[in-house]
Amino acid sequence: PVMAALQRFGDPARSGQADLAELVRLYTRMLVDNPWVPALIVQEVLVEGGHFREQFIEHFAGRLAPLFIGVIRREQARGALR
Repeated sequence: PVMAALQRFGDPARSGQADLAELVRLYTRMLVDNPWVPALIVQEVLVEGGHFREQFIEHFAGRLAPLFIGVIRREQARGALR
């Protein structure tokens, strides 16, 4: 559900339309709808020896980090974020 929600946000057809507030709202809504996600990430990714650490980095963080970075850079460029 995390990937599906955030990939909709990163859809190329929406390029340039997304802002940081919208991204945070979308992410927060996804967490409200799936309250088990943070516990899963802590237990299986962040804990030393987590079973899904490598998969998380490759399939989640590696794909979504550029989305977050892109939104933050656009917000900085328009002066909305320092």
